[in-house]
Amino acid sequence: MFGTVIHEIDCLHWLVNDDFVSAQVLFGKDTKYTHSKLRDPQVMIMKTRKGVNVIVEVFVNCQFGYDINTEVVCEEGVIHMPAPSVPTVRKDGNLSAPIEQSWIGRFLEAYDAELQEWVNCAKEGIVTGPNAWDGYLAAVTADALVKAQETGAIESIETEEKPAFYD
Repeated sequence: MFGTVIHEIDCLHWLVNDDFVSAQVLFGKDTKYTHSKLRDPQVMIMKTRKGVNVIVEVFVNCQFGYDINTEVVCEEGVIHMPAPSVPTVRKDGNLSAPIEQSWIGRFLEAYDAELQEWVNCAKEGIVTGPNAWDGYLAAVTADALVKAQETGAIESIETEEKPAFYD
């Protein structure tokens, strides 16, 4: 949980600009590639204070590559975030495109840019980006998802009141 979905929890909290209040985990039929300490695949459902449902599908042993997709279903349309732009090949009656095999090819440049922005801001004495409160919310949400994995129930996510200095 803390090594896989924690990034999605943090990014989705930022995207919807709302705190999660409940978490649920549904298990599919385990893949033959999983092991006794991992149920795989899983569907995680989180609800926000304003009633937004966030659904995350996790399949760490999918065998076809490192694949992350995002789709935002809104009142008047749908936003589908495209996969990275890669060349497609037409050959022998097939149309194919490579899929990354790890996070490195997809996110290394973004991580470098994020780190460089932090360094540049730090040199100027500017505080920007995620803070400890964001980390706290992600950790509390992840804890609720772990509990939901164990109980099979919809688990409440209880948080402290946000300290004023984070505003």
